Amino acid sequence: MHVHSTFSPDGISTMEEQCIAALEKGERIICFTDHVDYNVAEKNNGIIKDNSRIS
Repeated sequence: MHVHSTFSPDGISTMEEQCIAALEKGERIICFTDHVDYNVAEKNNGIIKDNSRIS
């Protein structure tokens, strides 16, 4: 249930890709937990992702 899409700094798949993968595995429920990290202790702090490829 804890899924990050490319809207989060640590996500590697789009929401559409995640939904397709869930359906292929027979999952009927998926929960996206996207976020923006502001914690200076996080290793990805300060990384700005370019999500312009997402339509």
